[in-house]
Order: sequence, then structure tokens, then C-alpha cells
Amino acid sequence: MSPSSLLPPDEVLVERSLAGDEDAFGALVSRYQGYVAAVAGRTGVPSADLDDAVSGVFLKVWRSLHQFRPGTPFATWLYRITVNHAFDEYRRTRHERAHGELREEVADQRPGGSERLLSDERAELVRAALGELEPLYRAALFAVYVEGRTIEETAAALGVPEGTVKARLHRGRHLLAALLRRRHPGHFGG
Repeated sequence: MSPSSLLPPDEVLVERSLAGDEDAFGALVSRYQGYVAAVAGRTGVPSADLDDAVSGVFLKVWRSLHQFRPGTPFATWLYRITVNHAFDEYRRTRHERAHGELREEVADQRPGGSERLLSDERAELVRAALGELEPLYRAALFAVYVEGRTIEETAAALGVPEGTVKARLHRGRHLLAALLRRRHPGHFGG
């Protein structure tokens, strides 16, 4: 038996954490820190920033633990917080990173550098626009199109019916496309 299998279920750890048991919250952190790092990494958080991202997520979890609804899988709730935190951080730091990457690409005079720059710039614009969507659309689009989850897996991860995921994907794609066309007509048509 692994040590984590000896720990109480998530809901018990949440209840104990809400009662002020820091060890119970530490057990939740230990159980899920790898998961949070993996999800944050897939959102585009650079590996050098993953520790800070994980810490930021668990700080948000601690502050909003009272909002957790018993009966809902803790991992589902944590997933939403992680994706939203990662995109919030991405929006906050994207200008710093973009300028640094642009300087590197401009300095790169190897063949193909301009094509990579255009492709990277387009991906950056899409990621930035995705970060500006409402969290419910952002989470569905991210899960399906970035993580490659199925509709069924996404529904389970978000704790909503499959029809809701399909509707959010449909609406989210339209909102994302409109946002990109409006802000960047040269890249996405206008």
C-alpha cells in the first residue's frame, strides 16, 4: 500500500482543513501537487515557473476552500482553479515573455526564423485570446483542444453534462474567433 492510500478521502481532508487542520491541507497538497503541475504545464506555464504556479493554485484553494461543494470530486474543482490560475498568470506575464521571445527570434537569423516567428506569434495571440474568455468557455476549449480530452472526459473533469460541454465548445469557438478577428484582422481575417 502506498502512503497516500492510507490517507482519508478528499472530502474528509477538506472538512478537516476547513476546521483548521493544516496537516489535512498538507495531505491534499501532497496528493495533488503533481497533478496541478501537469495541468499548469499543459496550459503553457514554463517549467521554470511551475513551482510558483503550483504554490499560487494551492494558495487560491486554501482561500476558497469554503466554496468547495461536498459531493463534487475535489479533483474537478481543483482542475478548474488550476486552469483559471494558469491563464490568469499567463495574461499577467505575457507581455514580458513576448518581448523577450521576440528579441530572441529577431536575433535568430537562421533560415526559417521568420516562419517560426509568425507561427509562434499566431499561437501567442490565440493563447492570449483564450485567456480572456469566460472561464467556463476557456476550460472546455482548453480541455478538448489543448489537452486532447474527449467530450466525455471533459464533462467528467468539469463536472457538467456532455451536452453542456458541447454547447460551451460551440459558443467558445465562436467567441474566440470573433475576438481574434476583431483584434488581429491581419492574422485571422477581418
